[in-house]
Formats: sequence, structure tokens, C-alpha cells
Amino acid sequence: KLKIPVLILAAKHDRLTKPVASYFMNERIPDSRLVMLDSSGHLGLMEQHGEVNEAVSDFLAALKNK
Repeated sequence: KLKIPVLILAAKHDRLTKPVASYFMNERIPDSRLVMLDSSGHLGLMEQHGEVNEAVSDFLAALKNK
């Protein structure tokens, strides 16, 4: 079992890793945060790099403030 905060980044239009898998993980991993990239497919990290950077920065800032 994971006992650390987890950031789950997923893409709404991903055909290889379906978003349902990310929702499944988010429900089962305590202290996880799911960020769904609305405008990308499987290459969301490259297609929406600005949103990804923002999500990671926000996640890390929230950890720092705990």
C-alpha cells in the first residue's frame, strides 16, 4: 500500500490507457490527486505540457504547505 501523496495525471481522450483506469487508481490510493487533461490523448504530457507543469507545481506546493 502506498503511504505517500500521489499525483495521477491522465488524459481524457487517451485510447491506450483509458481514463477509467485513472479514476480507479484515484479511488483506491489514499491521499491521491487526479488531474484529467481534457484536450489530449495518450501523449498528454507533451500535448499539454503547460497544464502538466502547473499540475505538478500545484501538487508539490500543496505538499510543502502540509
